[in-house]
Amino acid sequence: IINIVMIDVAIDAARQAGTLAYRYFKTQSTRVTYKPDNSPVTKADIEAEKLIRKIISQILQPSLQSGT
Repeated sequence: IINIVMIDVAIDAARQAGTLAYRYFKTQSTRVTYKPDNSPVTKADIEAEKLIRKIISQILQPSLQSGT
């Protein structure tokens, strides 16, 4: 069963990452590079992923440390 708190965290992380990415696209040129599988990636994509990982890890870390 998915914890409702985790759903809320995921939604919040996605919103924050979307806001961050939008700022990149609105204010900077969107230089595209390619990953090893030839899929495109921008600095906005990389930064948004970092933010999502940070938000989720802040929530999961206490649970992982306590074993719950």
